[in-house]
Amino acid sequence: MEFPFGELFTVDFVKQAKEAVRRGEFDKALDLLKQVSFDRIPSAEKPEILLLLAISFYETGDLVQAIHKAKEAVKLDPHFAPGYDALGNFLLNTGKLQAAIGRYRTAIKMDPDLWFPYYHWGIVLRKMGNVRAAYRKFKEAISKNPDDFDLFLDAGDCAFQLNRLQEALKLYQSFLEKGGKPASVFPRIGNAYLLLGNHEKAVEAYRQTIVLDPKDGAGYENWGLLLQKEGKLKEAEKKYREGLFHAPEFPTLLFRLGELLLEMGKPEEAVKPLEKAMGAFLENDRDEWGVQWDFVLAECAYQLGYAYKQLGESQKAREQFITALRFSPNHLKALEQIAELRGIYRERHVSWEFVVEGDIQNSREKVRGLRAYRVAALTLEEAEQYAAECEEEIKGDLKIRDVTHGGQIACYAGVLARGPLLFLKYRDSFE
Repeated sequence: MEFPFGELFTVDFVKQAKEAVRRGEFDKALDLLKQVSFDRIPSAEKPEILLLLAISFYETGDLVQAIHKAKEAVKLDPHFAPGYDALGNFLLNTGKLQAAIGRYRTAIKMDPDLWFPYYHWGIVLRKMGNVRAAYRKFKEAISKNPDDFDLFLDAGDCAFQLNRLQEALKLYQSFLEKGGKPASVFPRIGNAYLLLGNHEKAVEAYRQTIVLDPKDGAGYENWGLLLQKEGKLKEAEKKYREGLFHAPEFPTLLFRLGELLLEMGKPEEAVKPLEKAMGAFLENDRDEWGVQWDFVLAECAYQLGYAYKQLGESQKAREQFITALRFSPNHLKALEQIAELRGIYRERHVSWEFVVEGDIQNSREKVRGLRAYRVAALTLEEAEQYAAECEEEIKGDLKIRDVTHGGQIACYAGVLARGPLLFLKYRDSFE
């Protein structure tokens, strides 16, 4: 009688690979799976092995092979729901959000009881800015798997964004009861109580955050903001500095301190923490900060620019205001400051309107393309003069839409690759 050594080795390799994936040892899992004799595996088990391969390839940085193996898995078994879910995640990583949603939808159709396609679908919807729909998907995921505490945190964050503060508090409490890390949720609980007007409970939540993790600046930052909101500026400064003693590189703490010092009329003291905060923001991966990253970075750049302006350093100020606009094109205060520095602002114009137009391409390293900013209203004669000057200098098509308001012409201050430039577009008829 012969013993099936080949089959036994195959089973052992697969078992060890599964354990390695659970431990997060994807390189090891990949090595083990490559030794599996695929023709010895029963057909019904092959999709799962291919999925293990896909996940291991993905986690070791080979996205092309990950997508290839996931497609193989669903080709072998068109009803293999986890394969569609994984393929959705891989497509999401390439920026194909709608394609990812299509795979999650198929996964749910194949197996409506799986919780993770709902969860991943929710993540994509939130990334797309549809918080309400994301919240529904997270709640559906919770109904399928009420024991995963991370689901409650994501759902709570959506409820918070939708201003459903009591719902958010209940979800955060469930997160704690299910075993979630307290230090990560107490700042959120504090913020919810703050918006509900219960400052005592907000402070208690921030205090709990500090006790649980003194090196996490979030508790100090939020407590300081509360004090600042109450007009207790000296106490707020003390809280920010206390936080920076424990967490000296915490970017938003540095930003808040600089912002506060400006409010207190100390621009020379504000520059250093703001410069340090800008450096930290730009060095960090924006994914760590979520949707608020661009907004906070832009506000930090604006505050630094304002500090420079107060100190009479106009060129440095202008550079920071432009940086603010690159990360938040609708930053009205930065637009106004640039207009003033460039001499565009006219005291006789009482009403200000700011818009952003043009063909904009963003990347993490730089911003390319055209940004047009409406910063002041001009008369028809002034508009015609600027139009003639700009058409001569630009010498090319600009993707700018007409913008008029109250019968006035829009004047734009733009930033192009070839240097600062004034230009505008006007219509023949007016209101």
